[in-house]
Amino acid sequence: NQSELGLLILTLGLALALGGLDAHVFGSDNKLVPTLVADRILHVGGVSLSLVSIITALLGVALMAALWALLTYTKLGVAMRAVAQREDVAEAMGLPVRTVLMATWAAAAVLATAAALLFAPTTLLNPNMMLDPLSKGFVAAVIGGMTSLPGAVLGGYVLGILELIVGVYLSLEFKSSFAFLVVVIVLVVRPHGLLGRADVKRV
Repeated sequence: NQSELGLLILTLGLALALGGLDAHVFGSDNKLVPTLVADRILHVGGVSLSLVSIITALLGVALMAALWALLTYTKLGVAMRAVAQREDVAEAMGLPVRTVLMATWAAAAVLATAAALLFAPTTLLNPNMMLDPLSKGFVAAVIGGMTSLPGAVLGGYVLGILELIVGVYLSLEFKSSFAFLVVVIVLVVRPHGLLGRADVKRV
């Protein structure tokens, strides 16, 4: 029953503590992670594509589809959406809010682990390797709409294309900070995102 700000600060503090514990136990030096398959370059219509990148993208799409199916077609998914929308009303309707919240965190942990396993072979493994993907994921959700899963997926692709254009035609140094400029623009122009729904408060 703490405030949202208090829970946010607690979560960030716990993340820092676990990151420090990870570095203490396993070390902070970079480690190589083997790929799922032997990587090779595929040439399709004059475009060179990495086999590992293709497989990673396909597995990512499969995970997103599984999450969408969970939230759309299962009782647990409907309960998750109900609790996310109005926790007090969901509890008044008889939903086991604490159980739903624990299931939500468990699903988030599974997806985060899967994302890390897919991302690790493309970079070096270290305690801070997921900071950049996490920030980009937040930006993608803001672009697409925090209330829309398809919007978050669309936002990720929009951000990726925009960053590629910026890196090629402007500057690679500007590419890392460009995502947050996009957030500011989206919040000013369309605060609820591309596919999100605006909050309507009735008095």
